[in-house]
Amino acid sequence: YPVVLIRGELDDAKLTTVSVDRGASKWTGLAHQGRFKVLVELVPGANRLVISGGPKKANLLLDYKPQTNSHVVRVHYFVDKSGDTRFQTPIKNDPQNWRGKLGTAVKLMQMFTAQRLGDLGLGCKTFNLELDARGRVKVHILKGRHDASYYQNLTGNQLYAEAGRELRKQSPHKRAKNLVIPAFTRFDPKTGKVGAHTALGGGSLALFGGGGLFAWPDSIAGAQAAFMNATTVDPKKIFSDSIGRHTFWANASTTMGAALHEVGHTFG
Repeated sequence: YPVVLIRGELDDAKLTTVSVDRGASKWTGLAHQGRFKVLVELVPGANRLVISGGPKKANLLLDYKPQTNSHVVRVHYFVDKSGDTRFQTPIKNDPQNWRGKLGTAVKLMQMFTAQRLGDLGLGCKTFNLELDARGRVKVHILKGRHDASYYQNLTGNQLYAEAGRELRKQSPHKRAKNLVIPAFTRFDPKTGKVGAHTALGGGSLALFGGGGLFAWPDSIAGAQAAFMNATTVDPKKIFSDSIGRHTFWANASTTMGAALHEVGHTFG
């Protein structure tokens, strides 16, 4: 799997950052009280990494062999019949990089699964993803037959059924588990209700509302910042799926974690 979490110890407990270099690519991670963590994205083959903490350096060689497993987890962005890909956001001039956000999220889920299984002594095993020739996650558009308001007025089970029908019609795959994120999830400040939001998983479909997309990172390099973004969210103006914590980081961690939870149901 392409994204790894490197953890280690430092001689200098006062350092607050570390860096990892692989030629033209560089990543920065956190250091605290002599320990560090950093996320690194690998390319197929030998990855010669140089970890720097202050003046000291350490070398690490990681050989990434992409999976040949024919069973995959696929990610789909569910849009209404207009094809509108915009998600709801409190960010002014939001770049709306839904493709980057969804691809980054599932790579983090893949890495997290391997990391936790490894921590539990079960081996760093994880699911396979659909990647293109450049190593980017393939994000499929799933286009509905109705307008956004139709989906926003459905129950969670009805929305799940709609997504399942469209998947079977547009994108059948016997060896896939499918994560579907609706673009048209919307919070109404007047009523305090959110439409087209649900959290359901089973069989080959995991469905989770897209109300938290604004807080997701759109690259692996941006993941650390997303999980530390203490910008507040006004729950009277925007859907804050954050267990009452109402920050960007809490929305990111809660919603990506919940999406992985639903994918877990598809694994049985």
